[in-house]
Amino acid sequence: MNLNGGKSKIELQIRLTPREAGRQFGVRSTRLRSGFIRQGISPDSEGKFSLRDIYHALDDLSDLEREAQRARFQAKIDQAEFQRLRLEEKRNTLIPAAVALDRHHDMCVIFFQSIRHSSLSKAEKEQIKELVLEAADRRFPPNGSPASEAAVRRQEKREERRKREEQEEHRRERQTVATSRNGQAK
Repeated sequence: MNLNGGKSKIELQIRLTPREAGRQFGVRSTRLRSGFIRQGISPDSEGKFSLRDIYHALDDLSDLEREAQRARFQAKIDQAEFQRLRLEEKRNTLIPAAVALDRHHDMCVIFFQSIRHSSLSKAEKEQIKELVLEAADRRFPPNGSPASEAAVRRQEKREERRKREEQEEHRRERQTVATSRNGQAK
């Protein structure tokens, strides 16, 4: 026999006092009461709240407060990462970037000086230098640093040189075609 006017679902409403809800959910009843006040939720005539009301009272963070909480957690994670890196640096397992860049620069200077003073021809020296710089530019893409700006300038120069070479090759081809036409006309 159905007494709900034809509806077959049974609704069970559990209603709890703030003290009972606090025990069930493991929170202080004062937190629940402040959540009820903040959300504008009032109890029924017996001083009890529905589970839905209790949920909303516990979920009292606004979107902005949630974002601030996420930012605080992220700051803690970042601080821990920073401390880990400092510890690795103290243990000499992490080299500061400035030291690595200085050593790299010194090695490049030595390498290029040895090429410069070798018995290779000027064209071969330029070709080696260009290959090394091109490989470095591919390995370390531009990131706004002075070194990467130099890499961008080198890339632009390479592209200009290639265009000039293509134009020169095209000019030579036209000249060859024109010369061969003149030879055929005679």
